[in-house]
Amino acid sequence: MPVPFKENQVGQEYSVAENVDGTIIYTPINKKHVNIFESEEFKNHDFQADLKNPELMEL
Repeated sequence: MPVPFKENQVGQEYSVAENVDGTIIYTPINKKHVNIFESEEFKNHDFQADLKNPELMEL
């Protein structure tokens, strides 16, 4: 499927959704969004240990 080309959008990522009527929607993903679970800080974080921490139980 052809996609409009703009030089400043090379490498742009899109999310894709399909409506009930079959319409396909491409939405640019904002690269400013950071998935904390992909960050180096959290890749090796022990989330199971957090579940055992009484100070975090209320969260």
